[in-house]
Amino acid sequence: MMWSDLYSLLQRDTDDALDLLYDRVDRLLTAGDFSAVETAIDALDPTRLDVVTALGVLTITLPVAERLPLRSKFADRVRALDPGRADDLLAGLS
Repeated sequence: MMWSDLYSLLQRDTDDALDLLYDRVDRLLTAGDFSAVETAIDALDPTRLDVVTALGVLTITLPVAERLPLRSKFADRVRALDPGRADDLLAGLS
């Protein structure tokens, strides 16, 4: 799954970008396609996301975190972007 459309939306409207993210990931989760969710998360570049969208990824995947081993890798990559605030931002999400 490519995220170029998400990155483009983020240039214009965070709300629309979140809608796209939630819609895509929710469809995969509803279908039980956890492998595809993992692939999608792994393909995301946290350096191209704003903090709201990065936290959105972790929020929508929180209920199935134990089934997504790569989710913690994504959380670590987000954490590395702002180590000073990471603990506060990621509280309860990682």
